[in-house]
Amino acid sequence: MNGRAKLAINWLRGNKLAVVVLMALLVTAILTWVSMWIYHINDVSRLDISRPGYEVVRESVQRQEEAGMFQATGKLDKKAVDLFLKEFNAKRKLLDGNSRFDQGALSDEQLELVSVPETVE
Repeated sequence: MNGRAKLAINWLRGNKLAVVVLMALLVTAILTWVSMWIYHINDVSRLDISRPGYEVVRESVQRQEEAGMFQATGKLDKKAVDLFLKEFNAKRKLLDGNSRFDQGALSDEQLELVSVPETVE
């Protein structure tokens, strides 16, 4: 081994904490880059209205009526069961009306997604 290699090995042995921190930062940077690449390559970024520039879109989003929420504690009587079955059957009818292999099954309208302008970056 030449002198530089021995010097480098000695430095690494003496600075284990620094090497571990640098390796952790390198791994973090690589994983962050990969996740951002996946985020953009799959066009998920087009659905994300929390990004800067979408303030107008966020303000225009209106919540639909609240779905029937059932408490974790409380009476489980016939009225509660009937209410659940009524809501369940209504949602099931909506789903049964769609063909599983239809091209439009994953369309924005079918998924009830808000269209977002694509020009904002």
